[in-house]
Amino acid sequence: NAETTSDFSFQSLFQESLFQAVPRNYAGIGVATLVLFVVGTKLIWRKSSAKSAPNLNRMKGDLKQLRAALVTTIASQKDLERQHTEVQHKVAEWAQRADQATHAEDPGLLEQALAEKRVYDLRSAELNRSLREVNIQVSALRDSIGQLEGQIKVGQHRAGIVA
Repeated sequence: NAETTSDFSFQSLFQESLFQAVPRNYAGIGVATLVLFVVGTKLIWRKSSAKSAPNLNRMKGDLKQLRAALVTTIASQKDLERQHTEVQHKVAEWAQRADQATHAEDPGLLEQALAEKRVYDLRSAELNRSLREVNIQVSALRDSIGQLEGQIKVGQHRAGIVA
């Protein structure tokens, strides 16, 4: 029923997502949930009868929400890229300090530098994984937007023929 599925709004889904709660730690998770819910719930469950103007308006609303989600996801992507670059600089910095400690023959300093480098290496790997997930989500959102734009065009064409 179109009336019950329209109760699922972008805002309520986004506000309850992990992304909204802790954006840096779960950068891609909320967006993935959003994509599944918005695309799955609104576009698959609701019968796509593009002949009616209210349905076209709902589809246009969904398109607006998907575009907003894309903007948010791209912002997360840019933030993750920035964080990853900063962490990579820290990895290089601690690697250089470890090298200096080796030349100075200071085992305590070497151990500390290697421990810090390991911490930043792990953080870099986490950010890299999140970045790959967000890249996939950006692609999925763009695909969903393209599909919905196509459905809207078909609906507008059909509405023009019927009218």
